[in-house]
Amino acid sequence: MNPAPRREGHPLLAVLPVVGLLALTPLGLAAGCGGTTSSLSGDGGPGAGDGGDRPETGVTGDGAGPEGSAGVSADQAASDAANAYCNRAQACAPAYVTFGYGTVARCVTDFKAQLLATMAAPGTSTTPSQIEACVMVFPQESCADLLARKEPAECQSMPGQLPAGAACGTDSQCVGTRCRVAPDAVCGTCTTPAPAGASCGVDDDCQPAMKCVNSTCTLYGNEGAACSAVQPCRPDLGCVGSVCGTPSAAGAACSDSTQCDQIHGDFCNPATTKCEAIGFAQAGGMCGLVAGMLVTCTGPGGFCSGANVSPYVGTCLPSANDGASCDIDAGPLCDEVSVCVAGTCQPIDPSTCK
Repeated sequence: MNPAPRREGHPLLAVLPVVGLLALTPLGLAAGCGGTTSSLSGDGGPGAGDGGDRPETGVTGDGAGPEGSAGVSADQAASDAANAYCNRAQACAPAYVTFGYGTVARCVTDFKAQLLATMAAPGTSTTPSQIEACVMVFPQESCADLLARKEPAECQSMPGQLPAGAACGTDSQCVGTRCRVAPDAVCGTCTTPAPAGASCGVDDDCQPAMKCVNSTCTLYGNEGAACSAVQPCRPDLGCVGSVCGTPSAAGAACSDSTQCDQIHGDFCNPATTKCEAIGFAQAGGMCGLVAGMLVTCTGPGGFCSGANVSPYVGTCLPSANDGASCDIDAGPLCDEVSVCVAGTCQPIDPSTCK
């Protein structure tokens, strides 16, 4: 069950490549409830910079159709799953929810829409009854597992009906349980999740408990494991002294945001070299290094324009709607349920992938 917001272009601020910060990426909760791409650690969790995953959607299973075996409607199942996902995400990684969706209510609305689209996709294995089975166990999943994309058995994607190489829009359509979609496309190709060491474009191209680092699937380091720029820690941990462990507290000295408690909104401020809370701005607000504080744009499609040159202060652009112009490098970005294709926002609809 994983519709993490999909961010095209740089997910945090245009200033980040200049000041050397790691990006805050939306959630990395991948595969549970079926789906396509993305994560609470998202496109790699904090600091990924992989591009944008598309929302993971749907639980999987027996292809029972729009009504589950217990008579649960698709609409009810989608509502239940959206509330379970968004509330658990808020409890585990509140900064990711604020960044990716703005509010829990927006998270619920977008997630529900994505699940309904997944259940309508050709060849999908997602059914309302299977979604409800996932919902029953999902609130008990640990934050560590949630962020590392290690979903409960009831939430794991089951094989769909489409063979390897077929056009697809969501994981649960594919026999191999993975629909690999480029960041600038609506449809992709059925394949299988990649093992450690294999190539990837986003985190969800990889098997669970992995992150896409420099286009390579890499296992997360657990507590006590060695870490580096190419060996990430589990998203709930920090890389402090080259060892995965408890993230540094706000106010602690830092040289990199991976040392800080990113899931709760602390990042390494390049101006002070300390872990500090990041600020959030709505469309039209100032972003970048605002009065010495890191400020990012909140909500689907949020993009900080003009902060990539000194004094590194820009303006949050509103998201673009379906049919509107978009630019993944200069903004605006599309909203959560669309993707920028050849400069125009197009709706993410798996039923169109044939």
